Amino acid sequence: GSPVTTGTVTFTDGSTPLGTGPLALNASGQATLTTAVLSIGSHIITASYNGIAFFAASNASLNETISAPSYTIGGSVTGLVGSGLVLQDNLGDNLPINGNGSFAFSTALATGNPYSVTVSTPPSNPAQTCTVTNGNGTVATANITTVQVTCITVAYTLTVTEVGTGD
Repeated sequence: GSPVTTGTVTFTDGSTPLGTGPLALNASGQATLTTAVLSIGSHIITASYNGIAFFAASNASLNETISAPSYTIGGSVTGLVGSGLVLQDNLGDNLPINGNGSFAFSTALATGNPYSVTVSTPPSNPAQTCTVTNGNGTVATANITTVQVTCITVAYTLTVTEVGTGD
């Protein structure tokens, strides 16, 4: 037969009502609810159908876990001409950098967590020194894109002094 298209569905989080309304089915024949009121943590969501004359009342539950949003740490690299540069975030999450441009660490961090970007391995061939600006802070509610890594080529000064007269 065709799906039930009348009646009322009530959604609850434990004993807390989330929404009630006339039965509306999606393309898969399921009632759905969109909400932004669930806090971080585990929730048992129950959908209860009130039933009508020819269709019995029923309910179904699922466990839904809401996680804290997480954000990436990144920025840009300039001046890199050597090879082998590796950056770290919080003394881990190694990120090899192959050229100038933007970067982002693969491990995202939740709001309130600290981040600390450092140079783990400086570039070589030629040898370079890289400094990190805006590399420390606390994650707020957006991706961090302001870390600046600036590399300069190490220059050596060679001074030759002649000793003696050459006689």
